[in-house]
Amino acid sequence: MQHFDDPILRLLGVKDLAAKKKLYVFSWDTHFICTGKTPQPPQDFLQFLEKKLELPFHKDTFCCPHITPEQANNKTILNKDYLRINWTSANITIALCDSCASSTKNTLFEISKYLLVPKYSKDFDIEVITHVMKHTTSPSETRFLREYLSGELSDLDIMRKNVKTREETLKQSKEKVLMLDGISYGSDVHRFVEVLHPKETEKTALEFILEKVDEPVIVSHTTPHKILEKYWTDYGKGFLNTIVDNSAMVESLMLLDDTPSNIITLAYEYKQRSLILSRLPSYESLPPLASFVDRVARTYKTFGEKNALLELKQPLDTPKGKSIAYAFLLVFGKGSEVAWKYSKEEREYGMFLKQYAQQLLEAQPEQYSDRLQGLLTASGSSETIPK
Repeated sequence: MQHFDDPILRLLGVKDLAAKKKLYVFSWDTHFICTGKTPQPPQDFLQFLEKKLELPFHKDTFCCPHITPEQANNKTILNKDYLRINWTSANITIALCDSCASSTKNTLFEISKYLLVPKYSKDFDIEVITHVMKHTTSPSETRFLREYLSGELSDLDIMRKNVKTREETLKQSKEKVLMLDGISYGSDVHRFVEVLHPKETEKTALEFILEKVDEPVIVSHTTPHKILEKYWTDYGKGFLNTIVDNSAMVESLMLLDDTPSNIITLAYEYKQRSLILSRLPSYESLPPLASFVDRVARTYKTFGEKNALLELKQPLDTPKGKSIAYAFLLVFGKGSEVAWKYSKEEREYGMFLKQYAQQLLEAQPEQYSDRLQGLLTASGSSETIPK
């Protein structure tokens, strides 16, 4: 009893007797009390624990700021994982989330310094409440209790080990659950995809693929691209078939040595080009100058300016052909760069034809033939577009 002024060491004097008689003993500050075989912690002792644990005490509950007493008592599953310690014999609950646990050691071990109970494993019910529990019918028994009770694990350690174990168990189950960075979205594919912040093309692909996946998807620190890569072999072809109505093209896309994201972009570009081409007039055969002009215009409408410029690198080697080519270059703002390749007459005529070239490039499908003919006629060509 020489340590009468130390709340922890003074318990040593009665430890054996309390264990033998199964007594409850509380020690704090200058106070020391035995409540017999019934746990009745004095209010002063609970206030002492409130300071020691740095957890607000309210309604028989010690809680960190991120958990309310009602949530702790009801074992409510939150956006944060948390440790719940229920002092069953005293009807007191202690709860702290994973964020707050990063600054604590072992809460139960800290409490046990100031009291003696017959058996800690019976008096204290310890649970890790996680997101994994929300969408699973599998048992979610808290593990690693022996290590925690002995002080080997901290509050955060027991939470992390249980979360990891439950995730591994869930991965091996057949339950459909989507989990990202510890947050479970159940089977709600739309919400899961939204928090990944994918590109619009990736979003459609992810929703299609994840609806097909019949296994748990549990990932951390991931990207839309990584998820697409994981399931592309099994579900990529099926998704591409929803975009491209051409089985041969789908097969070609699947053989590309590229990322799923890039392949999806190519598929949408192909679809857009196919749609544009399907709406433009179809000609069985065109005279040489008309064929050149038509090729430049169609390339621009389906592949864009860059590819149209490639077509213009090899214009028809005639004054009319070169004048029209220069007109297109002026529309694209590239005339001054290559003016030296063209004669004075070709440049002047190209300036005159520029408006006709621009009208053709901007033509709607129903206007295309008339504007193509208009450019040819303005160039002085006698070629006609078949109706």
